[in-house]
Amino acid sequence: EAFKLIRLDPHFKDLQLILVGGTNKIFAKQDLIDQNSNLAIHIEGFLPDDKLLAYYRHAKILVYPSLYEGFGLPPLEAMASLTPVIAENNSSLPEVIGEAGLLLDKLSPKSLTQAVKTLLQDKNLYKDLVLKGLKRVEFFNWYKSAREMISIFYEVNGQRKTQDYKPPVE
Repeated sequence: EAFKLIRLDPHFKDLQLILVGGTNKIFAKQDLIDQNSNLAIHIEGFLPDDKLLAYYRHAKILVYPSLYEGFGLPPLEAMASLTPVIAENNSSLPEVIGEAGLLLDKLSPKSLTQAVKTLLQDKNLYKDLVLKGLKRVEFFNWYKSAREMISIFYEVNGQRKTQDYKPPVE
């Protein structure tokens, strides 16, 4: 619905929607194509990592309308690829995205349409979110995660944390 509203604006008549991820009856390919034959909607399903990375890098925006997330890796992957994110303000997404994306409290077609238009038209906001996204991605890294997990393991075992732990060199 939001994509239909966006495409009504002549400024966005060439915008395309690419759906990536698992199969879902809501996104049944034939139904979407039949109902929206005049819209540029492409359904890709699951993609190998290299192709997914190319989509992130070439996307103007990642819209992530997830109603529940355990973590929210796709927004991080998009931000690492210089692609700003619009997502639902729920579950883990506010913690993952922080101030580096647009978080919508009620992901209605109208609010999503306005957010997409604003982000695509406001070059300063767009650039700001790209830069904040890169900085936010630095907050999440495997080395830091491993150190925190090790610290928790020591704490649970009642042992003192080793301050000078260094990962093994491969």
